[in-house]
Amino acid sequence: MKKILLFIPALVAILFYGALIFTGGIGGMQPIAWGFLALLILSALLMVSNKWWGSLFGLAVGLILIYMSFQFTGQLLDEGIIGIIYSMYHFICGIVIYRDNN
Repeated sequence: MKKILLFIPALVAILFYGALIFTGGIGGMQPIAWGFLALLILSALLMVSNKWWGSLFGLAVGLILIYMSFQFTGQLLDEGIIGIIYSMYHFICGIVIYRDNN
């Protein structure tokens, strides 16, 4: 598996939150979003080193986003769709890395 593909969710989040910080300042980003971003980067770094369980961190972010979509927060983007995409992506990456190592 190409290693750069594992960083796609983290890079998308960095670009989105980078634009948010650029327009609204450092206070424009919620503290929980910093934690999600750290989990996505940690997930990518662990999966690059062929640790299949690194995908669990990205899966956790996806599941939390799905949970948050059930509460009305007034977000412009629906977190549920993003959470489903993140969850499926990390689940598939975890399976592929597991099969490559065993």
